Amino acid sequence: MQNKNKILIIEDDEVLQSSLYEIISMSGYEAIIAKDGTGGYNLAIREQPFLILLDLNLPHMYGLTILEKIRTECGTWGRDVAIIIITNQDPDNKILDSLEKYKPSYYLLKSNLNLADLMSNIKLCEK
Repeated sequence: MQNKNKILIIEDDEVLQSSLYEIISMSGYEAIIAKDGTGGYNLAIREQPFLILLDLNLPHMYGLTILEKIRTECGTWGRDVAIIIITNQDPDNKILDSLEKYKPSYYLLKSNLNLADLMSNIKLCEK
């Protein structure tokens, strides 16, 4: 069952991870962190947050693989969970194909990331 207050951060950059954790926690959500793809995927299945902040370039499992596995292997929760991709990677054709097929809520570039705007996007993902 989806946890309506929990946000999973799957991010290996410790500075960004810490910033995201702090702003999410200060906004009244329960933030949990995974530092690599495999750990993030397993934590997502176990905790079933309402939202996942997902980096693409992660150790042990690529972010698009996580997106695909959640959408195809995790039942109703996996199809419905909001996923915001936060990455430095400009979308190429492979990424665009995955975005079209697996439908993340947002695709944000870290270089343009504004934490206030991110929090607005998170609010829009609440159901």
